[in-house]
Amino acid sequence: MSPDPTRPRCRGPAACRRSAAPPRPRVSSPRAAPPLLLRRARALDALRLRRGLRDPLRRPERWTDAAFGREVELIRRHLAPLRNRRSLTASFEREAFHRLAFEPPASLPLGPIRAAYAIRWLELGSGAGLPTWSSLLATDRV
Repeated sequence: MSPDPTRPRCRGPAACRRSAAPPRPRVSSPRAAPPLLLRRARALDALRLRRGLRDPLRRPERWTDAAFGREVELIRRHLAPLRNRRSLTASFEREAFHRLAFEPPASLPLGPIRAAYAIRWLELGSGAGLPTWSSLLATDRV
């Protein structure tokens, strides 16, 4: 029987295992932020949201756009099944990994993603649901 030309020639089973597959290139992944830092960031976003909702002069003009409100409500519907702040923080970490370029840094006004997460953070802390985005803008109680 002649050797199969498609199979690598090796001496012993260990040598065959080493040469059977080429080495995979290493892919570096971004370092995840520590959970405590992520929880603190969500709490600070919630504080910024409360201040903006309580004082209309602090609100970014963008918050009054109907498209902004629709996006906040869509994200809130996706976050509704989350039952504790730990799972909310983990969800945000995954979201931030995928959408980092779409959301402004923390020093700028909250975008719809962070606003929706901040609302859910407040809901989980109080145990009570909050009204829709448009209702939140119309009232000064948060």
